[in-house]
Amino acid sequence: RETTRVTGRGAAGTEVAGVLEDITAERELALQAATAAKFATLGEMAAGLAHELNQPIAIMSLAAENAAEALEAGEDGVEEALTRLRRIMAQADRAKAIVTQLRAFSRVDVSALEAIDLGGAVHGMMVLAGQALRDAGVQVQLRLPDVLPPVIGQVILVEQVLLNLVLNARDALLDRPAERRRLRIEAEVGPLADEVTLRVQDSGPGLPPEVRDKLFEPFYTTKPPGFGTGLGLSISRTIMRGIGGRISADNTPEGMEMGAEFTLTFRRAPLTEPEEAPPPRAAPRAPAPAPRWPAAT
Repeated sequence: RETTRVTGRGAAGTEVAGVLEDITAERELALQAATAAKFATLGEMAAGLAHELNQPIAIMSLAAENAAEALEAGEDGVEEALTRLRRIMAQADRAKAIVTQLRAFSRVDVSALEAIDLGGAVHGMMVLAGQALRDAGVQVQLRLPDVLPPVIGQVILVEQVLLNLVLNARDALLDRPAERRRLRIEAEVGPLADEVTLRVQDSGPGLPPEVRDKLFEPFYTTKPPGFGTGLGLSISRTIMRGIGGRISADNTPEGMEMGAEFTLTFRRAPLTEPEEAPPPRAAPRAPAPAPRWPAAT
């Protein structure tokens, strides 16, 4: 880490002092804290993930039974058996996708920063958190552009930040009536051309000023004892700084039927080839209709 500051000014010029620090140990401790928080989150979601995996397994078991019965009927049952076998293949792919996502998220290794698909990170997070949100009756709306510029980061770290935000939103919504438990995740190119922003908004009670000022402090939590470590948002801020981004928290603009809003700001990845430049922008479209809040996906 390089730090400089002006120590004096005079006729002869300006004096500047600089410090160069080796923060290897600090980064290792930060990685350990992030890893511990990651596994704590997975432990919290264990029941939901077990249910998520049990569904395709149950479908495969029933389809295999039906296929066996169809084959026992002789030649006339072959087509029915093939249909059931294809269904088993589809459900096996579904289970494999869940396990693959879980294994990737559980990795401890640190890779270099790279260009990543932000939309892909959102969908990867939803594979892990979708069942937990459905169990809590949270309606989720994803508003992601069809084409979103790649950003600088690491997919697993970005998924961890999003998972922290989404599960915090779920907890904040539990005191709301079932029909008002809403969560929206939307992304857009930021006001600066070299940035992409991602917002996570919920319809919870919002953030009082005394809470907002302490949100990102380590071990600060508004949850009752035994629920949460108070490290999720602190680690999320550390992750965002580590990839050159930012995280901020506020309440949603007045007039919106929402509560808290967390904004993640990412650096756009540089283009590697001239032909990768995005096509010219189409003419502006009419404003999007009001959201209908579909069920969690």
